[in-house]
Amino acid sequence: MAGSCSANISEFAFHPQAISFKVVEGSKSRVCTAVYANPRVDLRQQVWAHLRELGGRITLPWLVLWDFNEIMLSTECRGGRFSVSRASKFMEVLNDCNLLDMGAKGLRFTWYRNQRGVVLAKRLDRAVCNIAWQAMFPKAYVENLCRVYSDHCPLLLRREGSRDNSHDRPFRFQAAWATHKDFERVVREAWCRSTPTLASGLQVVRVDAIKFNHEVFGNIITRKKALQRRLRGVQLQLEIGESESLSRLEKGIQVELDETCLQEEFLWFQKSREKWVRFGDRNTSFFHAQTLARRRRNKIQGLFLPDGSWHTDPVVLKTEAVRFYTDLFSINNDQESLDMHIGVPPGLGVEAQSALIAPVTKEEVRWAVMSMKSYKAPGPDGFQPFFFKQYWPIVGDELWRTVKDAFRLGFSEVSLLETQMVLIPKVDHPVSLKEFRPISLCNVAWKVISKVLVARLRPFLQEVIGPFQGSFIPGRGTRDHSIIAQEAFHFVRKEGSGEGSLALKIDLEKAYDRVRWDFLESTLVQFGFPPVTIQLIMWGLKNSTISLLWNGSTLPSFAPSRGLRQGDPLSPYLFVFCMERLALRISEMLQGGQWKPIQLSPGGLLLSHLLFADDILLFCQASEGQAHLVALILEEFSHSSGLKVNLTKSKFVSSRRVSQRRIDTLEGLLGIGHTTPIGKYLGVPMTHGQPRCVDFYDVMDKI
Repeated sequence: MAGSCSANISEFAFHPQAISFKVVEGSKSRVCTAVYANPRVDLRQQVWAHLRELGGRITLPWLVLWDFNEIMLSTECRGGRFSVSRASKFMEVLNDCNLLDMGAKGLRFTWYRNQRGVVLAKRLDRAVCNIAWQAMFPKAYVENLCRVYSDHCPLLLRREGSRDNSHDRPFRFQAAWATHKDFERVVREAWCRSTPTLASGLQVVRVDAIKFNHEVFGNIITRKKALQRRLRGVQLQLEIGESESLSRLEKGIQVELDETCLQEEFLWFQKSREKWVRFGDRNTSFFHAQTLARRRRNKIQGLFLPDGSWHTDPVVLKTEAVRFYTDLFSINNDQESLDMHIGVPPGLGVEAQSALIAPVTKEEVRWAVMSMKSYKAPGPDGFQPFFFKQYWPIVGDELWRTVKDAFRLGFSEVSLLETQMVLIPKVDHPVSLKEFRPISLCNVAWKVISKVLVARLRPFLQEVIGPFQGSFIPGRGTRDHSIIAQEAFHFVRKEGSGEGSLALKIDLEKAYDRVRWDFLESTLVQFGFPPVTIQLIMWGLKNSTISLLWNGSTLPSFAPSRGLRQGDPLSPYLFVFCMERLALRISEMLQGGQWKPIQLSPGGLLLSHLLFADDILLFCQASEGQAHLVALILEEFSHSSGLKVNLTKSKFVSSRRVSQRRIDTLEGLLGIGHTTPIGKYLGVPMTHGQPRCVDFYDVMDKI
């Protein structure tokens, strides 16, 4: 923990369950506390009180780590009971001491015990720190090592993180530049010098902005420190004797320092990506802390590779990441396309077709820009929506011409389609690439094209989307679908007549990333989209390139051959159109009498399926024939669309009268497992009987 041999270490405080020591390295000091909390709950309260006492008097950077013998969240344990009250008390201690959990890489649980086949595992060991310690070591992270001689994992605290010598950092427009009085002139002159295309204009602005930053604006942090030193020197002189010139100089420096502090807040506000705190409230320290926490949370220090080995070498990890996502977004040429039959599909009317191909107005483009969140992460060109909003009088006409020509011609500049992809953890401590969600960062110009297309399309969605699809459709939402689903599950469990019923919850693996483009194109054709609109949509997919952003650096790009970009405003609607093909196929089988649905009440609606984007619920009779039909339709849909059913995560429930023997047969036919608790649908627990506290642990974890 000392970090170097020259560090001076002295005892700071002692408790039977914790020892604290002060570390002095040069001019910097910090406090470290090693905790071994008592296994007994009543005795553990003593060390909680001790930590609170320390927290009330420690103003230095503070790190606390080791064995707390307690967990905070229900997801931090496997087996055994989770105590909400004990977890709440533990979190209260950390909050009272202003300590933040540093997270961990590697193994998910730090304590493991197997008692006669019953596995108990918990995250009892961790490291927490205050904001000052986080700012002192912004790259620090914790690694849970393998258990060898104990039932606890050793914790390895790395202060500097893994070394990565790559410096391919993408350009990012700094919103703080806009606060400088000369920067608008820089943008205007650069735009006037460029050739008449949007991409070339942005490129010239980029070059001039970098030059302006180096020669005029400078490093905000360095400039702030220099001004503080100048102000201190002037005020020392004023203490010796009053001087009118020094007083004027003091006021001038204070004004410049206040402007620089505003720019610093702007800088960290933009980097923090915080949505619920307003800019301008002098929250610089908060934004800085949030930026560091987000970087540490998203930084990938190590992963398990497909062969099961753990790696931390940046070169190995980056090579594996490019291979993994290139394979994910590449179509298997061995699999021939099979266009799924859906009878006569609904189509867009003349009014909808006319609206889609109408000339784009400047007001439509301006609305699309102004409706975007200003500080959303930019695409590869580095310009956030803030830039286009701030300098709309300069760049608005060219952006409008670009969008208008794209709708008229069905294509535009290929550079608009360059995409960067960031990996967002789907779980608290991801250990493999499958536990990340790839989010595409598109250039603002392409997002404007998508938003204009979506705005024109939304009023007519109900012409092609059936009533059982609930996502992204005006007037429909998760509440309606979750209520219907709860009633349907209740009916299936309680039904006691006939052969009984089945309710299937189907999970699609990497749904957006596997959509076949030929399937999407045939869907748009069958739904009656105008040819030029189809051409524009398919051009936007087939000519795109993707480059991974790996710990802030850009990796070599690759060209995908399937999938939809998560982050493109149009992608959710394209995906819904693809899913509607499945709904139409089920409806065709229902009308033909092959599919046997459930009926929630006498004379009520026949319910065969509920769709909400990639969340699929299917309802049918609990017979072998129906199970065979469901499996056949899912296989047909998977083969034609490219979407893959995750057999491990998919499950079904049955009526109480269905025998175990028949359940075993149905499992074999469907290829998925039977369960009693169906889990959650659209984030809502599908409870059976009286709701239990355990059903809502995940909700309490998020509070």
